[in-house]
Amino acid sequence: MLRAAVILLLIAGFGHPALAETRAAPAGQPICVSQEALARFLVAGLSGQTSPVPGCKQLPRASRVVVVQEFPSETDFGNILRVRALIDGRTMTGYTLSIGLQQ
Repeated sequence: MLRAAVILLLIAGFGHPALAETRAAPAGQPICVSQEALARFLVAGLSGQTSPVPGCKQLPRASRVVVVQEFPSETDFGNILRVRALIDGRTMTGYTLSIGLQQ
């Protein structure tokens, strides 16, 4: 029974502490289906665009995300994370920035 639980945790991505790291996300933190959509979201925000960006949602207040993968960055600005979040009762896996997330 314990072996089956360990296998299920590994398959789900929770078997490694770095992959199971949970972080609090501020309201409005973007989560996008691809890194390209995240880039479009950032450019739209910088240019003052207020219309929704296809493939991106903003996390509601008091959201928590589980870090699935952390991509290296060559700057101190932050890096891209692949995360799993619960939005409107559904689990979404997508990309966001490490900026704003709290341990």
